[in-house]
Amino acid sequence: MSGSTRVTPPNQIHLLAYAKVNLSLKVYGQRHDGYHFLSMINVSVSLADEVRISFSPPNHGACPEVTLTISGIPCPQGVGNLVQIAAERYLSMFHFPYSVEIDLKKRIPVGGGLGGGSSDAAATLRVLLWVHEQIGSAPSLADFESCALAIGADVPYLLMGGAALVQGIGEKVQPLALECVEGVACLLLVPPFGLSTREVFQNRVRLTKSGAAYSESRTADHETGHSLQSHDKSVPHTYDEVLHSIRNDLLESAVSLAPALQLLLTSLEEEPSFVVGMSGSGSTLFVLPRHPDALHSEMVPSVEQKIRAYERRRLSEGDELEVDRVQIIPCRLLSKRFALEQLVIPNPFSSEPR
Repeated sequence: MSGSTRVTPPNQIHLLAYAKVNLSLKVYGQRHDGYHFLSMINVSVSLADEVRISFSPPNHGACPEVTLTISGIPCPQGVGNLVQIAAERYLSMFHFPYSVEIDLKKRIPVGGGLGGGSSDAAATLRVLLWVHEQIGSAPSLADFESCALAIGADVPYLLMGGAALVQGIGEKVQPLALECVEGVACLLLVPPFGLSTREVFQNRVRLTKSGAAYSESRTADHETGHSLQSHDKSVPHTYDEVLHSIRNDLLESAVSLAPALQLLLTSLEEEPSFVVGMSGSGSTLFVLPRHPDALHSEMVPSVEQKIRAYERRRLSEGDELEVDRVQIIPCRLLSKRFALEQLVIPNPFSSEPR
C-alpha cells in the first residue's frame, strides 16, 4: 500500500539489567515438582550488567542463531547461561526472524542472590519482544510470560523490576508503591564465596522437621486458587516498616552451608545505625541505614570497621580468606518499575518507505 512503512530493527540495542535485593523472603511450602511457594518483597538496586544485542538476517535457508560473548565477572557460558537459554527459547517458541548476537558485560556478582543472571535474561526477552512487536507477529502476553517463568522464577519480576510483592513460584507480581525507599543508600556485601540456590533450598527442606506436612497443606491451598497474600498481610508502607519487614527464611539454611556467613552477620548486627539482611539464597548481604537520608560516605567506614574485625576473627580461628575478601558495593534502591525506554540506550527503530 502506498505510504506504508517497513520497520526494521536497529543494528544494535544497548541496555542495562539491574540487580535486585529481597527485603523479605518467606517460604510457604513446596510443590510436588520441587518448586517452593514464596512471598517476597523485592526492590531493584542501581548495580547493573550491560547487555548489547545485535540483529542480522540468518544465512539463506538457515535458522536464526544466538551468539553470546561475555566479559567482566566470570559466569557460566553457553547453554549454562540464562541469557543464552532465554534467547534460544524465544527464537524457537515464537519464530523470531533474526539471528541475535549478544554481548554481556557482567558487574553483578554471580551466585550472590542478586538475580543477575535472571535480570540479564529478562532484559534480553524484553528487547526481543519489543523488536517482534515492531515487525509484527509478536507472541501474546500470556505466552511471553509463560516463556519468562520457564527460564527462572525471578525472571517475571525482573521484566519490570522496581518494588513489588512477588508470590507463588514467581509468577504473581504485584507492584508496590514504596517511594519511601527510592534512592536510599544501600551497601551490598559480597563474601568471597557463593551459594547454590538449589542447595540452599534443599538444605532448608532437610532442616525443616515438619517440611512434608507443611508443604502438602500449602500446596493444597495454593492449587485451589487462593492468593498467598492471604497468608501475608505484612506489606510495608513506611521506611520504618520496611526495616522491620526485613526477613529471609533461607538464612538458616545458608549459614548452615556457609558458617562464615553467620559470623559476618553477627559482626554487622552489632552496629545500631543500620539493618542487615540477606538477599535471595545468599551469599550477598545488604545493609540499609536506620535513617533513609544517610550517605554512603557515612555508612562505608562503619561497615569496613566491622568487616575488618570479622576478617581478623576468621584468621585467628585458622580460616583462609581469599585475597579480595568481602567486597563492598555502594548502590541505591530503585522502587519504580522500568519502562523499556529507560533501560535502552539508544532507542532507534528505523522506518523505511515500502
